[in-house]
Amino acid sequence: MKKNTTYIITILTILLLIFTINSCKAKNDKSDKKKTKMQSTDSVETIFAVNTTMAIKGEINDYIELNGDVKTKTEVDVYPDTMGKLKYIKVKIGQYVKKDQVVAYVDPSKPGMNFALSPVKSPIYGTITDIPVQIGATITQQVSIVKVGKLDEIEIITYISEKFISKIKIGLNAIIRVEAFPDIRFRATISDVSPVIDPQTRMMEMKLKLTDDKTLLKPGMFAEVKIITKKKQNIVKIPAECLIKRYGAYYVFIVQESIPEEIDKKSFEDNILKDLTSDQDKNLIKNIYIINKKIKKYLQKEDINELDKAKVLDILKSIKYNYHNVEKRKVISGIQIDNKVEIVQGLDPDEEVVLRGQTLLEDKSEVRVIKKLQPLTREDIIE
Repeated sequence: MKKNTTYIITILTILLLIFTINSCKAKNDKSDKKKTKMQSTDSVETIFAVNTTMAIKGEINDYIELNGDVKTKTEVDVYPDTMGKLKYIKVKIGQYVKKDQVVAYVDPSKPGMNFALSPVKSPIYGTITDIPVQIGATITQQVSIVKVGKLDEIEIITYISEKFISKIKIGLNAIIRVEAFPDIRFRATISDVSPVIDPQTRMMEMKLKLTDDKTLLKPGMFAEVKIITKKKQNIVKIPAECLIKRYGAYYVFIVQESIPEEIDKKSFEDNILKDLTSDQDKNLIKNIYIINKKIKKYLQKEDINELDKAKVLDILKSIKYNYHNVEKRKVISGIQIDNKVEIVQGLDPDEEVVLRGQTLLEDKSEVRVIKKLQPLTREDIIE
């Protein structure tokens, strides 16, 4: 009986030992799988979707935007030679008059005394721009009867703040826009600058002379004025959206070709093979992939035909799915206006720059170019 009991205890001990070993092994296997899964997840690199554009070499203009009024360069008030009642007005607004043409008559008669009508003559040729009085009104020598202006001599009067006067000089070009003709841009130059600043407003008066068609502009129109203070040629420029500021400095992200060490099967089939139209290209790159699975390693081999290497590179560049990374580059900016910025240092023409999607990028980040947007025009067009 004692022998049987000992035998049973031995069997139970062995079974317990086997169960413990299996449990530990299962636990270790589960831990290893979890660890492998974590490592696999950690090894996945984030690929950022971006839009890009090209840096361009061209011109850029800096300007100051002001408001102004269209006025006649020459406008005079016509006064009578004697006081009395305004008897007749011989002209109307918009009528052209010659020098010494009679524009009105004043009756200088007094009670018990009758006098001949006194004519009022225009001292210059021009157009009647205003008639501020009415027939029957009592007129003195200090009251203007009509205003005569030379409409063929139009100018723009505007005022500039004291802080900008160092940028202003006679001869600077300007772009004029009026509400009546929103699609037309009139050209002008600064013809006169006041030598003093108004102490009340801290503004300085300027006059601009139109250099092209002025027949469309009328005295009294409100004008939007852009004074071009600086014009630079042969500079590198990009959209201002490309700039990103970090730690007090400005950076751009330059797109570079980046062929990955290894391309997984799904990415190879979905993003490379499906976009190739030539069977010859398909077979070439398919054979390379099947043999190597590491296209970058294949391209580094010395015993591979250089023509085949070049062909593979051309294929990778021609398909919609391109592998790229970015270089984070510090730049120095210059003129920045109208969503355009001049890059003084750090960027060359025809380099591809990230325009959208750069917020989370760092140096050497992998990116996928979704869309290449049109670069800025070489000529700087001011609207």
